[in-house]
Amino acid sequence: MMNNMPEADWQILRSIREKALNRFCERIVKKVEPRCHWDEDECTPHQTFQELYRFIIESDKMVLNLFGNWRRSTVFMVFCGWLQAGLLTREEFEALSEDTKNRVNEMVEIKFLAD
Repeated sequence: MMNNMPEADWQILRSIREKALNRFCERIVKKVEPRCHWDEDECTPHQTFQELYRFIIESDKMVLNLFGNWRRSTVFMVFCGWLQAGLLTREEFEALSEDTKNRVNEMVEIKFLAD
């Protein structure tokens, strides 16, 4: 089955999940701060608020897509999303079984977290 993942890999991903979530949320928070400032000649505080609100809603959808469907039956696809988003280090990836790494390499372009 495509979503099958070895128990050892499941345990590794469970231990990494919170780190990956915090890394993703950190990226979002860093993008919020510049959006909180406005140039009165270009837009109003209300327009700035609306833009910030839209950004938060879209970011929340992305968090839900990457972390909200955490089950054994979906973990492989969730994991692929983390790798596409560059949320894991090379070291974290290398800790997984060869089978899992090979399957992922066939499916997605892997981006690693910058060290």
